[in-house]
Amino acid sequence: MTARRSSVALVMCTSLAWAATARADRWVAAELPAAWPVSDAQASAFRPGALPALGVYQDLGGMIAVALRVRAGALANGAPPGMGLVDPGLGGLTSAAIGLRLRRGPGWVELAGGGGLTGSDPVPTFEVGAGWGFAMRGGAMQVGPSLRYVRLVAPGEGVAFGNADLLLAGVEVRVGRRPRRAAASDRPPGQTAPAPWYVERDRDRLIDLEQSCAADPACAPASPGAPPAVEVQLDRIIVADHILFEFNRARVTRAGQRVVRQISQSLHDREGWTAVRIEGHSDARGSQAYNQWLSTERAARVREVLVAGGIPADRVEALGFGATRPRQAGSSETALARNRRVEIVILAREVTP
Repeated sequence: MTARRSSVALVMCTSLAWAATARADRWVAAELPAAWPVSDAQASAFRPGALPALGVYQDLGGMIAVALRVRAGALANGAPPGMGLVDPGLGGLTSAAIGLRLRRGPGWVELAGGGGLTGSDPVPTFEVGAGWGFAMRGGAMQVGPSLRYVRLVAPGEGVAFGNADLLLAGVEVRVGRRPRRAAASDRPPGQTAPAPWYVERDRDRLIDLEQSCAADPACAPASPGAPPAVEVQLDRIIVADHILFEFNRARVTRAGQRVVRQISQSLHDREGWTAVRIEGHSDARGSQAYNQWLSTERAARVREVLVAGGIPADRVEALGFGATRPRQAGSSETALARNRRVEIVILAREVTP
């Protein structure tokens, strides 16, 4: 019965996971842990086993995600309990929980609570976990260690084994359509250089955006000598990080949302464009992995605001470059400020005069 229940639970969650990968803001995590009973009663009755889990996660923006998780597995049979108690055999558990995950860089912590069945007893379940993810396949997959502490609350008085505490350690594999890391020569298929007449005409329209933002107090340079908050170049709009984000954060600020909405409106007024690429860039401070993560997350958040403003989602992609494409060499504050930016690159194709 335990094996059948576990199989049904995992099949149901796998179906949800398959559907989730169709959304860029959803992703799936499969956890493959060994499990050890650490409470006295369970440690004497069971040996280590396996309690794999599958979760579907929904990004809420920034560093927060919520999850629906299913776990099913068993502890191995231990020595007979003695004292007239019935040998429980395998220690099976099937549970479902809602979780809240906080991410910072490649690391994460998570709290989850729900309910499940152990044997024929319904039990509340609680989990706390932490882990680390190493990006693979351009960021489309993350693999890393995970550690969780699980408590099963006994359903009432007189239960032979009481509350159960379990320690889980293993590997988590996360997959989903996350914004990918850009290669140095990355270019969307079929992209061609904009015709000069077209770019010049477009620049005349977009320059109004630069001027209107300059009049907004929120768009003031971060410090004397720092670059302007918004620059319009031949084929791109460059937005300094201080207008879009708080320090070391990926969530777009209110002032940043105003600027991105203006950009969205400017794109609505354009003719003939077929794609936009959001490029996230960081300065060289911090680790390569963290800079890559932050630049990718920031590009993804700007993309979300553009799409919310009415830009077709299939025309906008988000890429993170980390610190691999600096605008200015050096470690001065001015150079660092110029390198922390988001570029909205206009990809003009199939244009006819």
